[in-house]
Amino acid sequence: LRHPAPYGRWAVRLAIVRQVLVQLGHLALPARLPSRREPDAAARECAHIYEAMGLIDYFTDQERLFLDALMLLNVSERAGYDLGVARGASGLGLICDLIPLWALARRYHARAIALAESTQHPSTIALAHVVASFHHLRTGADRRQVLHHSERAAEIRQAGDLFWWGAAKVRVAWELRLRGETATALAYSRE
Repeated sequence: LRHPAPYGRWAVRLAIVRQVLVQLGHLALPARLPSRREPDAAARECAHIYEAMGLIDYFTDQERLFLDALMLLNVSERAGYDLGVARGASGLGLICDLIPLWALARRYHARAIALAESTQHPSTIALAHVVASFHHLRTGADRRQVLHHSERAAEIRQAGDLFWWGAAKVRVAWELRLRGETATALAYSRE
């Protein structure tokens, strides 16, 4: 990585503030960002590393997960790497759901879905829809809307990404169970 990951609680928090300021700059001045293009290998590798770190930090440290999602999104935006932007926007949408900042989460999820659809990358499309389904579950959306997004998880399986497919199935079944829809959750998890 160009910049090593910070260690220590306050170093992570300071890095989050810096990355939030970068993201605000990207939102305020989108014309200064490069147009869609094939990013260099270093930018793609950084994006993959931030995504992998996010997978680990999802289970261990939500502050670091916030930083990972911001860094993935910011690096990908600067490089014009649409797959990374879609995945980073999904991650930041998830973080906004956890905080909760529903309106901002909805914006990032919509951006992730639109960009993922434009890339025609099956795993990224499915990931954007699966993470958006978590948003709809958390905001009490209609069950049909939740299942629409979660059914897009089938695309993950078709793309061969069994990790995300399994994670999507477990997460949606868990959320359905929490909503009191035990029979639906059980049927959903049998696949």
